[in-house]
Amino acid sequence: MAYTASTRRLPRESIYPTPPSNDFLNALEDCVTATERCSNTLNAGLNRLQVGTSDLPRLTKVMKHKHHFLVLPEPTILAHKSALSSSLAPQIDQLIAKAENMVEHEKSKVSTLEERLNILQSARSPTINSQPSNPTSLPVSLAEETGSKQDTSCKISDLNLRELSILQRKKVMMLKQKRERLEKELERLKGATSQ
Repeated sequence: MAYTASTRRLPRESIYPTPPSNDFLNALEDCVTATERCSNTLNAGLNRLQVGTSDLPRLTKVMKHKHHFLVLPEPTILAHKSALSSSLAPQIDQLIAKAENMVEHEKSKVSTLEERLNILQSARSPTINSQPSNPTSLPVSLAEETGSKQDTSCKISDLNLRELSILQRKKVMMLKQKRERLEKELERLKGATSQ
């Protein structure tokens, strides 16, 4: 397809009234080279910074912790230790004395409980230690024992029932009733032997 000369594109006409001088082009080349030098310097600086900032997430995590350590000389530490021990010594002595008092109080409680246990066991045990082999001699041996022991007061009556637990109170009441029954039986046997 053939084009005519009128359809052929011609270069655009310059908007400048006069063509630019060669000095302008030289200045433009200098600007380009200066820009290239600046970008090269910036790239070199960024490359140097990247080595230090590539680990930034880990460093920020490390720096968020608030653990700070203060290194003190050993004489300062020893002086503070001795001051602390001298300030705490009276309180520790008070606590030791309090603990010893509590131990003594618990020992006295244990001894009173042991005494009560002995009283209850002695009240539970029968007053007649040996069974006679001859049944006819039973009232006589009972009369002899009662003659030798005129004091028939119960050791349980000396107890303060308020200090005992409910179970211990029930046991004491049962022992009292059992003693009363045995005393009545003893009186009946005494009456039978006197007749």
